[in-house]
Amino acid sequence: MAPKSFHRYDNLAQAVQVIDAKAAVKFYVYVRPLILQVFGEFSYPKDITLESIISKAAGEIIATPVIEDQIQLVRPSRFYKFADPRLESLNPVQKQMIRMGPDNLKIFQNKCREFLVQLAKYK
Repeated sequence: MAPKSFHRYDNLAQAVQVIDAKAAVKFYVYVRPLILQVFGEFSYPKDITLESIISKAAGEIIATPVIEDQIQLVRPSRFYKFADPRLESLNPVQKQMIRMGPDNLKIFQNKCREFLVQLAKYK
């Protein structure tokens, strides 16, 4: 994987980095009643809450390994795959996070941590 390919995600990562987590959670709390109306139409089991889904999604990003070394790819078919079976076995979100590069991934991970901390204050 060419490290220069990571730069295509720099603008997105920079946009995420400047988000004020406290303000984002405040906005989330404000619109939460409307989100819950829509969420209720998805027929999730009662033990699955909106916040549990948010926490799980953020947790997947936070758990993504940060790879500083060169990442090898293979092309067994039309699409490239990670040569390392451990990386290839990650879920699609984690694979995308790795494709963004280690610096951009760290920005997303840090923002998820900040958001979860702020969200916990509203519980």
